[in-house]
Amino acid sequence: MSKFKLKSFQETAVVNLVKKIKKLVHSKHQTTKLVFKSGTGSGKTIMVAEVLKRLDSEPVTKDCVYIWTSKGGLHEQSYDKLADYLKGAGYNLIVADKYIDYTDAELPEKTILFVNWEKVFSKDKDGNWSNILTRENESGKNILNVMEATRAAGRNVVLIVDEAHSTYLGENSQELVQSEIKPKLTLEISATPLLEPTAAEVAKGEADWEEVPFGKVAASGLIKEQTVINHDLGSVAAKAPNEMILEAAMNQRELMVQHYAAHSKKDIN
Repeated sequence: MSKFKLKSFQETAVVNLVKKIKKLVHSKHQTTKLVFKSGTGSGKTIMVAEVLKRLDSEPVTKDCVYIWTSKGGLHEQSYDKLADYLKGAGYNLIVADKYIDYTDAELPEKTILFVNWEKVFSKDKDGNWSNILTRENESGKNILNVMEATRAAGRNVVLIVDEAHSTYLGENSQELVQSEIKPKLTLEISATPLLEPTAAEVAKGEADWEEVPFGKVAASGLIKEQTVINHDLGSVAAKAPNEMILEAAMNQRELMVQHYAAHSKKDIN
């Protein structure tokens, strides 16, 4: 992955994102946001990995730590991809649920902490944070105390929200962000982003937006502009739904078998 050559549209997005992150991280505002909108299949993770790689050599972001949040087990997949891509860079990559002891009182600069977002904002019946990463414990070293110590050490927290659409704007989720994590910058990465910077926020330097045009992604060959789904379904549309779909699928399979027989010496079923 580290040898991946960026497409032209990806290089443009990376350059713009680096510029905007540098500006927002050290703006006069207490908290800022940046939305990165790019379609499915456009290589969003690769682009953000390249952004982090380039920020590694930027003095202005030397004091940053990054909290990379995803839903389900996607945070571990992101960890694997970035661990490969950022090999040799100056980052310390940690998967949160495999590092719950937090032997250090704070996160060192250039740490990237990967978190399953759906887990961390749960509360018990008394309204206390209940996840193993956030609840109070004997050591006193839960993720919330670590974040407080990290901010107290003068480091800027960058919260990266990767495909966390369904949960990120929930009440508990937002309380965790605003009251506990307190990021200097929130970067949302999505094909369908939830955060919407206003023109006034952008003008005042509180927020920004970067969007990859769909046409440029399609032109690069990474995705198709049109996809035919359930080809020729209309020929069996009068039948019951399940029977209709199965018959259309069998008809399509038979066409493929005939095609392979005519164009290949291999027996492909």
